Amino acid sequence: MRPQKVDHETAAVPESEVIVVLGARVLEGGLPSVALQRRVRHAVKLIQKGDAKWLLFSGGTGRHPPSEASVMKRLAQSYGISVNQIILDETATSTMQNAAACARIMQSHGWLTAMIVTDGYHLKRSLLAFRHFGIAAVGNSPKDKNHGQVGWRWWYLRARELFALLWYLIWIKLERLRQTINGIRQFFT
Repeated sequence: MRPQKVDHETAAVPESEVIVVLGARVLEGGLPSVALQRRVRHAVKLIQKGDAKWLLFSGGTGRHPPSEASVMKRLAQSYGISVNQIILDETATSTMQNAAACARIMQSHGWLTAMIVTDGYHLKRSLLAFRHFGIAAVGNSPKDKNHGQVGWRWWYLRARELFALLWYLIWIKLERLRQTINGIRQFFT
């Protein structure tokens, strides 16, 4: 099954119970990076359009506090989103941790479907991770051809993402193999 991706703000998308926004760097002084601002703005447009009722911001504390999730919450509130529509995961510091933490939060609310908002180059790996944890996930990226990146930074991000995607594919295969072996062991004990 091919990952479903929507890369512009006006497309019709399947209904999701929650929009999950993946964090990006927080700058010194708690300022949001351009990527963080872009993702939150896009998610707010989706909420205002009625694509979901809830926003789940996922991102822990990186080099500069506060957490990515709390900065996203502050931004969303400045765009008019009610605090009652916002849920935070402030623990995750990687895409796989985002997926695991959000899956637990979603399970506690009884949610099965999510729209994942991140930059386009990061979407395939994000969907892979969320689906690994049993989330019926679709992707939606802000419409920005280069995601604010030019020159060497554009190439760096894509190369980094390619290696990370390969690592996730290997990790997921090994995890499934481990689960299979454990199942066989339990069968014979």
